[in-house]
Amino acid sequence: MDLDYLDTEIHMKLLIKNWTRATILEIDQNKQILIELKGQDVKKLVSLRSYSLLPLNTFSQDYDWRENVEKGMEVDILDNRTWTTSTIIDVREEVIVGKKYKILKFGLRFYRPEGKYGEKNNYSKKFFGWSETFDKELSVHSPRLRK
Repeated sequence: MDLDYLDTEIHMKLLIKNWTRATILEIDQNKQILIELKGQDVKKLVSLRSYSLLPLNTFSQDYDWRENVEKGMEVDILDNRTWTTSTIIDVREEVIVGKKYKILKFGLRFYRPEGKYGEKNNYSKKFFGWSETFDKELSVHSPRLRK
């Protein structure tokens, strides 16, 4: 059975949260449930009474958007302690123990005609932000990614 789960991540001493989807794997006699976060290779043990659990589609409205991100899309990424407009450079699937997970490569920049030149592999596009030297990867379901 699937449900919505409030995923939390600590990044640079900041607590960030994101509603995502999870699958219940088992429930024990102490009212603890083992869940697996969909789209991630993460399992968590959570109290059945936790405020982090809600019926499916209560708050995880951006789940489908995350599953369908594409190369070239502009997104917000939490880098260090700042939300930065970034461009998705590539999206790839990684198989871990027979399950597929989407990983995106992003550049901490966005492209505009009035920007600056400077990318090693594409001098024809002008951009604002950081060069490709600072490109990074992230799960499409990370709380550090937003529309």
